[in-house]
Amino acid sequence: MDAGTAEAFNDYLGAYPNGAFADKARVRIAALKSEPTRKEAARAGERAEASLGLNQASRGLIEGQLSALGFDAGKTDGKFDKATRRALREFQTRQGLPVTGYVDLPTVQALLVASLGLR
Repeated sequence: MDAGTAEAFNDYLGAYPNGAFADKARVRIAALKSEPTRKEAARAGERAEASLGLNQASRGLIEGQLSALGFDAGKTDGKFDKATRRALREFQTRQGLPVTGYVDLPTVQALLVASLGLR
């Protein structure tokens, strides 16, 4: 069983219902239940990106801007590969955006602001 999972915390509570970390375990279980799964977050990111209708040229501009800002987006070819997704996640993290690795409207806006040197 993986440590840090709701199941692991429940096992701890089963063995030590009044243990030193019981309250922390209960709080963490509640937090884990409220967090979207990675798959759900990825699907939401994919939908948001698809809704923008980005063509290959737009994708290339995004890759180029990420690279210009110091994020290694890989080859500027308009194809979002692993390097591009990693660069998007790093950019989103630094901007305080939800970290999905997908382009959504807030990410586009932040890229535009960053390209103007305003942030």
